[in-house]
Amino acid sequence: MKTAALPLLLAGHADYQQRLRAPSTLPLPGNVLVGNHSYYIRVNSSQPASTALSSEYISIGNKTYISYSGSLCVGSVVNINYSYTGCPLAPGNVFNVEMSNASGSFASPIVIGTLTSNATSGTIPVAVPANTANGSGYKMRLTTSNPVAMFMQETGFGVGSSYIYADYNGSQMCAGGTATVTYDATGCLNTFQSGNVFTVQLSNASGSFASPVNIGTRTTTDPDGSINVTLPANLASANYYNGYQIRVVSSNPAITGSGNSVWADAGITDIYLTSYPSGGLCANGSIAVGFQTYGCTPSSSNIYRLQMSTTSAFTSATNIGSLTSTTTGGTVTGTIPAGTTGIRYFRVVSTSPVQLYSDYFSKNVGQPVITVGTVADDCAGSMLPVPYTTSGCAYGSGNVFTVELSSNGGSFSTPVALGTVASTAASGTLNVGNIPSSTSYGNSYRVRVKSSNPASDWAY
Repeated sequence: MKTAALPLLLAGHADYQQRLRAPSTLPLPGNVLVGNHSYYIRVNSSQPASTALSSEYISIGNKTYISYSGSLCVGSVVNINYSYTGCPLAPGNVFNVEMSNASGSFASPIVIGTLTSNATSGTIPVAVPANTANGSGYKMRLTTSNPVAMFMQETGFGVGSSYIYADYNGSQMCAGGTATVTYDATGCLNTFQSGNVFTVQLSNASGSFASPVNIGTRTTTDPDGSINVTLPANLASANYYNGYQIRVVSSNPAITGSGNSVWADAGITDIYLTSYPSGGLCANGSIAVGFQTYGCTPSSSNIYRLQMSTTSAFTSATNIGSLTSTTTGGTVTGTIPAGTTGIRYFRVVSTSPVQLYSDYFSKNVGQPVITVGTVADDCAGSMLPVPYTTSGCAYGSGNVFTVELSSNGGSFSTPVALGTVASTAASGTLNVGNIPSSTSYGNSYRVRVKSSNPASDWAY
């Protein structure tokens, strides 16, 4: 505590009692410190010399006071009562309500309310910034601009926030479709002010809100409710487990809610097979596969395709059938390419939109098995009848049998073509042509036969 003696020179003793008892205006020295300091004042006389027997406590400077208790919600506007004492406030004076950091320090204060006025009491609207962390150690104080207040009462308060949660309990959200999203705000429930707009935002297909899409709004101060939304027509396909998210944001105050995963997609998510051939399949043979889709309805340009591949990954699939349809189920028919043999994998896919998952099955694709019957001995230059039978797959339209003759030792290293016969018969005799007249005599000749549709191995 500081003390100061402020001498008062009086003209005479007779005047002393009157001036001592009457209010007096005293000029203060220019070097008196103003602010949160305490001073004492006393009166001395020179004729006769005397010192005041008592002294009085005074305070020098302008003071401001703020009246508030409790917590402020982030973003909400609250009127704070204030009062001012001291030298008269000049016109154009600006009151600023300053907020400390979470520890109560005013090293870098933040202005949360402003009022231009020279009234010594009233209210000032204040709002805690949206990015302020919760805490109970904050303080506020009131400053003036003209004159500058040197004593500012510091008032402690807490800061709280509102949290907005979005939820969707419906089934899959479809591109261009509508849905209803519910929201619930917790924390400072009286936060939302008149004109506040809640907006539902949709992330990208990876769950990022870097460039969110607004899909629905509601103007209200209610801390909970529902919002009707419409999804974009160009919605991309996404994974159900780590794909799209929704969140709700408010405008007054500006609060960004937390994201919540939803099942939103461009259309078809899965295609399951309902029927397919139970037995073996044949090259050049027909195949019919039934399917059922799950998710949203395909677009008007959608085409279902029946695919065949040598691996279950379908990295090099062949389209063997198609069906243009917007239905969610049906049957696709196709034809297995000629010459196909061995294990093959089959599935149905969609084009608009492209499905996320498609069921598949595998089958062994076979070919006709030709058995050559007993060929009678014959003479050079004569026609050679070749009897045959077939088991397995049937011959397709345009099938051609080819018959070849070996050397006298039975080798087909340089076979002799005896001729061809167009036929789809499973058995019979192939009268292909004459044995070349230059063929030498021998008893170790052989013949072989193969088909073209489907292509078979040589039969001897």
